[in-house]
Amino acid sequence: MNITEVLGKLHDFISQPILFALFGVFLIIFGVSSWVLLFHWDKYAIDKSSIITARTIYFLGGALILFIGFISVVLY
Repeated sequence: MNITEVLGKLHDFISQPILFALFGVFLIIFGVSSWVLLFHWDKYAIDKSSIITARTIYFLGGALILFIGFISVVLY
């Protein structure tokens, strides 16, 4: 069995609406974890410049991952 056969069977099993639902669940998890991190950074922060750096890295990386995930679901 080669990779083309495996992907063909996977495409029959997983449809685009299922992937959109999973992407929605991922968005909810990302939102909740972001809220927890923002609360934690605001409550227990020692250095404001470190918070700004952490938020920038976190949200730019998260936006990139969400964008790639969305494009992947749309192109599936």
